[in-house]
Amino acid sequence: MSDVANRVFCSACGTPVSMVYGFESDRVHLTMSSTDPESFKCELPIVIRHIYLREKAPWVVLPDDGSERWGTSEFAHLIEKVAG
Repeated sequence: MSDVANRVFCSACGTPVSMVYGFESDRVHLTMSSTDPESFKCELPIVIRHIYLREKAPWVVLPDDGSERWGTSEFAHLIEKVAG
C-alpha cells in the first residue's frame, strides 16, 4: 500500500499482479503481462488500453488488438500530486 495505490504481488515470485488506485477504488487494474491467458477458465478480460509504454522493455511485443496505446497513464497527473 502506498499513498497512490494498493498493489498486489505474487507471493511466490513478487511479480506485480494488480493495482487499485486510491482515487479510483471501484476499478482493479491487471498487469496482463503477469497472466497466462491459456489458464483462464472464463472469457478473457477486454484490454481497453496499454499504458506506460515509455517504460516497456524493448523485447516486449504488444498484440495488434486495437486497444489504445499510451506512453503513460491517464492518471499520471494525479499520481504525481499524491506521490509528490
